[in-house]
Parts: sequence; C-alpha cells; structure tokens
Amino acid sequence: MANGPATLDADMAALLSQRVAFPGVRRGRFQFAVAQFLMIRNRISHGEPIHTRDLAMDYRLLLKTAGYVHPSLEVWIAVTSSVPTMLAKRPA
Repeated sequence: MANGPATLDADMAALLSQRVAFPGVRRGRFQFAVAQFLMIRNRISHGEPIHTRDLAMDYRLLLKTAGYVHPSLEVWIAVTSSVPTMLAKRPA
C-alpha cells in the first residue's frame, strides 16, 4: 500500500472490493474498524495524547479487526499482547 491519505483511500477501496478477502463482514463495519485503528495508530505515532480514550474498547476493536483478517490472528494477538496487562496497571 502506498502512503498518503488519497492513496490510502484508493488502497482501502481496492481492498474492500475484494469481498472474498473478508467473507461475512459488512463493508461499512470493516471500513469503520480500519479507520478507527488507523486514527489511533496515527495519534500514537505522532505522540498525541490518548489517555482520555477508552483504550480497552480500542483494544477490543483492534482484536475484532484482526479477526476479520484471520480468526487465528485475533487469537494470536490476544495471547501475546501486553496491552491487557498495561491497561490493568493504568492509574484510574
């Protein structure tokens, strides 16, 4: 996939046009999940604050999106991720 918002939209459209890749997943739901994931990733990579977000919900969305790609990917991330441990240690 190329870089930049315009090419990202084109790449996403091409990916989503391949319904075989994500059987049983509604296009709008998948687009929303990927857009949210990219927004969160961008905030983190640019050093923007994420402390006010519901990070547990963001993590669940990441897992669900990974499951759209492949069910075993969702399981692998859940088993190997340190995010739940870090969220549990997060100050209230």
